[in-house]
Amino acid sequence: MRRPVLVVGDNALAGLQTVRSLGRAGLEVHLVAFESGSVTRYSRYVTKTLEFGNPLTDTDQFVHRVLTLVRETPFELLVPTSDKSLVPLMAVRDEIRQHVPFDPSDDSVEIADPYRGDRARFRDCYSRVIRCVDELHRFTMGDS
Repeated sequence: MRRPVLVVGDNALAGLQTVRSLGRAGLEVHLVAFESGSVTRYSRYVTKTLEFGNPLTDTDQFVHRVLTLVRETPFELLVPTSDKSLVPLMAVRDEIRQHVPFDPSDDSVEIADPYRGDRARFRDCYSRVIRCVDELHRFTMGDS
C-alpha cells in the first residue's frame, strides 16, 4: 500500500488543483490547511485535514508541527502549494528531506518572495510542478 501525500496549503486554486490531481491518480491526500473559507479541505480527495496555524503569523509553530508530522508519519511526498507554506519550509528543507521527498529548487524561495520574483519565473516554476504532478499521475496509473 502506498503512503499518503502531504499537501501543505489549501489556497483556492493551487491547493484544490493539487489535491484533485493527486486524488484522481489514486493517492491518499492529507492536507495541512490554514486558509479561512477554503473549499480545498472539503474535497472528496482529502482523507485527513490538519490545522497547524498560519505560517505567516505563527511561523515557528507551523514549521515545528510540520516537522513533527513528517518525522512521525511516512509520506510519499510533501507538496507545498502556496508561498505561505513554501517559504517557512525552505528554511528546514534539509531536515524535511531526511523524512520525505521534498525537492523545491533553491530558486523557489526567490520566486515565492514577491519582492524578488517575477511572473515569468513563477510561470516557469509552476509549469515544472504541473509536469511533475502529471508524471506522478502517469506513474501511479501505470502509463508509460
